[in-house]
Amino acid sequence: MIEANPRDKGGRLNGRLARFAPSTICALTIAALSLTPNPRETRMVGFLEVVGGELWAHGLAWGVLGLTTRWSRATPRGSWRISALAWCLCVGYGVLMEGLQILVPGRGAQLADLLADAAGATVGILLMDMWMNRSRDHEQA
Repeated sequence: MIEANPRDKGGRLNGRLARFAPSTICALTIAALSLTPNPRETRMVGFLEVVGGELWAHGLAWGVLGLTTRWSRATPRGSWRISALAWCLCVGYGVLMEGLQILVPGRGAQLADLLADAAGATVGILLMDMWMNRSRDHEQA
């Protein structure tokens, strides 16, 4: 049986596409949750309402999005440029989701949500950068 060379163009393309799968799944999940109508204007209750549970949920979701988006181009060369691009993509996606929520019944655009999105994306990207730098330092040792 003849196996494909892992360095051939098809293998590299499939590998690159596979690296975008986690961020794509995360983005689609965020879209599904963000663009679902909310007819009763449900609110978080109890402890979550007191500590801003909705903002934490935004931060967590965009943290995962930032982490997976940065991971999709895990390379030490030009890392600050890739991190900046990942941040712009995540925040731009946050702006898009907040803008589209205006059209969804029971939803609306909130500046606080967008700021939580940006903060979460920043933390996720920074965590991935720290992990990649730590991994690179261990490889060099």
